[in-house]
Amino acid sequence: DCDKLEALRSGPQAGAPPPSPVRTGNDRHGAISDIDKITIEGPLTFDGFVEVAEAVREKRARDLRKRAGFTDAEIDRFEVLFRAHDTQRDGTLAVGELTRLLMTLGFTLRTLEEQQDILRMLEDAKKKAVEIGAASVDGEVNFWVVVQLLRTLYKRDDRLKMDKIARIAREVRFSQGEVAEFQEVFLSWYESDGRFSSEGQVQEAPAEAERKTLTTTSLVRLFRSLGMKIEPHHRTVLDAKVANIAEEGSTDRVEFVEFLRLMRWMMDTNFADITRTIPQTGTDNGVKEN
Repeated sequence: DCDKLEALRSGPQAGAPPPSPVRTGNDRHGAISDIDKITIEGPLTFDGFVEVAEAVREKRARDLRKRAGFTDAEIDRFEVLFRAHDTQRDGTLAVGELTRLLMTLGFTLRTLEEQQDILRMLEDAKKKAVEIGAASVDGEVNFWVVVQLLRTLYKRDDRLKMDKIARIAREVRFSQGEVAEFQEVFLSWYESDGRFSSEGQVQEAPAEAERKTLTTTSLVRLFRSLGMKIEPHHRTVLDAKVANIAEEGSTDRVEFVEFLRLMRWMMDTNFADITRTIPQTGTDNGVKEN
């Protein structure tokens, strides 16, 4: 024991690797648990550099899995909604609170089947959050569980929208190339002009993950940018048509599939002399091929 004490006093043995200058919190597996608490004590050796680089890589990978592919703006938006619905201020949501949050984002839970689907997806989201270390096994719905659930819901809706777009494109006799062009225009205007309400007032910039729609005000701006002359009586007719084709509960804005229907109607009726700007497309016999 005296020899061991003397060895400790005299420092590391000849040939022994120097202690790492990297100091951080480690978990029970020896992995760095908090990259933000890393401090460098003394010269950084190559081994120390590798340790820091690996810690940064691991944290980056964990963060990406936690965020489920959402952008900073989307995560910030979800955090605001989560806090607004967390009535107990305990960092978790009850089923009723979660339901109201989802409805705020436009998800419907009217039928028993829809509710059962959500509950099934919620259980999967809990498992994913636990696997990536973002939730405990107690089954509570914390913020990162909600994020995993939202990613699953948006993936499901994206698949449904793709199918719906293909079906509507056939219905309104637009080719795949024409649909792609219309979609590019629609998304461009959604990003640049979608913050205007039907009254022309600026609204809060929409999060990328939410429903992408254009108001009648934005549609008028779009058509005028194409060189169309939209008179007051055109606006009245357009308002009525948008209200007629818009999704239930929305009378002044259209999603992309509704935009396709609107464009077909405008071209079939030569609304505001649109065929001078956009040549007539499609045939009565089906979709025009590129």
